[in-house]
Amino acid sequence: MTYDSLPQHVLAKLLSLDEGVQALSARAGAVERDIENRRARLWGNIRRADDNPRLLEAELEKLVADQKVLQKRLQAEQAVRSASCWPRCFPTGCSASSWARSSAWRMTRCR
Repeated sequence: MTYDSLPQHVLAKLLSLDEGVQALSARAGAVERDIENRRARLWGNIRRADDNPRLLEAELEKLVADQKVLQKRLQAEQAVRSASCWPRCFPTGCSASSWARSSAWRMTRCR
């Protein structure tokens, strides 16, 4: 998709979606690293003097739950961002929020 040919309001929305996906990807990567760290500390690959196995298990459970939520949000954001048809269907001069609230977007068929 070439951004040069898009109207300004569509370009702004695409760029905000890209930023959201990048932020979620960074957060998902951080959570994944934290999960790996807690697993290594819990199962003995890495040990600290102050490690408490019960606390590590609780942290690990919380991180895994956070990871599931982040993955779902990331997939949803990526699906919206990668929908190649929505810029063609987006009406000129209409804001994204008003377009999403209207029932017209449900009836739009991308070709």
